[in-house]
Amino acid sequence: MIRDAVPSDAPVLADLYGQLLGRPPKVSAVEDTLGAVAETPETRILVSLAGKRLVGTLQATYYRSPLRPAVGKGIIDAVIVDEGSRGRGIGTALIESASRWLESTGVSPIFVATREDRTAAHALYDSLGWARWGVTYARFTEPGGGRAS
Repeated sequence: MIRDAVPSDAPVLADLYGQLLGRPPKVSAVEDTLGAVAETPETRILVSLAGKRLVGTLQATYYRSPLRPAVGKGIIDAVIVDEGSRGRGIGTALIESASRWLESTGVSPIFVATREDRTAAHALYDSLGWARWGVTYARFTEPGGGRAS
């Protein structure tokens, strides 16, 4: 089952984010983010449940662009499936659910973000018919401004 994340998901989401980042964020930070997202109709954090256990998540968002004012763009990010639950179609179900929602808003294209070293994720996106497109650069900053070192 896939649904929107709720505040009580924060501890498990922090653990999942830790699997991606190497260390989990503070649960309070995840709770704050869930609260902010709940008030932002352009963004959703989805979770996948296996029974009552939360086993995957992603974030989907869209925005209008002056380059494509009629349709805008969608982004799927922070796709994470619990290490012990991979290979069971959870990532596929999350991506397809987020894609359907984004498509319903009228956005095109939809981008999915992944790091170069995440070859299993690349294989998933390839199998779902996503195309590699362009090059993305990132600048990391500290909260409140300034560049991270």
